[in-house]
Amino acid sequence: MVSYLLLFMLFGFSYGIIQFEQAEKAGGMQLWLAGLVLATFGIGLQISIFNTAKATGAFNLLKNSSTWFLVTVLKAIKLKY
Repeated sequence: MVSYLLLFMLFGFSYGIIQFEQAEKAGGMQLWLAGLVLATFGIGLQISIFNTAKATGAFNLLKNSSTWFLVTVLKAIKLKY
């Protein structure tokens, strides 16, 4: 089930990039600026996950944080995986 969720997220990110490119062509926010905003948000989210997970060691944090986040979200919405 998690693999389908990851595949759906990959599709969503691809679709989002296409939409950002079309908005840039229409005179909207530049794509590099949108990427900077999203990267900043992602780094902030990663830091908050690090603080919440309280894992030990920098490598363990990097290795387990994404899986921990997905499992926490799936438990929150009571989805069986």
